[in-house]
Amino acid sequence: GGKGAGSQPEIGRAAADESKAKIDAAAAAFKSLSDEQQALVDNFNTLRAAQAEYKQLKNQEDKRKANLVTAGINNLGTISFSSESNKKIAIAKKMYASLTADQKALVTNYSVLTAAEAKYAQLQAAANQTAADKVAVENAVQKINAIGKVEYTSDCKVKIDEARNTYNALTATQKALVTNYAVLTEAEAKYAEMKALHEAIEY
Repeated sequence: GGKGAGSQPEIGRAAADESKAKIDAAAAAFKSLSDEQQALVDNFNTLRAAQAEYKQLKNQEDKRKANLVTAGINNLGTISFSSESNKKIAIAKKMYASLTADQKALVTNYSVLTAAEAKYAQLQAAANQTAADKVAVENAVQKINAIGKVEYTSDCKVKIDEARNTYNALTATQKALVTNYAVLTEAEAKYAEMKALHEAIEY
């Protein structure tokens, strides 16, 4: 066991001697170069140092720009269907799009931006639907009001049918918003009575 333990320093010294020999050989090789060749080696080392410094500066700049975008995304807050939310999302998207691939990889909350876009689109669709509902309901209300005085005429029948068809084309939500539906049902009932009476007289 003692022999093995004593061999460790020998191995260490052998490795150190080998490294020193390589360094000495490299130094000797450098000295054997011409002045022009030595200048090239010096320039190469300067280039390597400059590249290392550039890489460090680039990494710092990448982190700085990515942090700005991350902060912009965090600033989105609660998304609502408003010009403020729309503007914040647009700015964050523009900032993210301006990043390089390396910088984008450093943005840790990009999923928050995509979720905000989806939420805003959903709110916008709902608002558009609400506007469409309002137009459809108002159209039905006007058709019903246009019936006017119920008479046993083809013109009155056309108005009642138009109002009924317009109402029937509405969604359940829209139908619930029609405030004068009773006017339509009363007009239909009255016209049916007039028709029945007229047919009885003719018979």
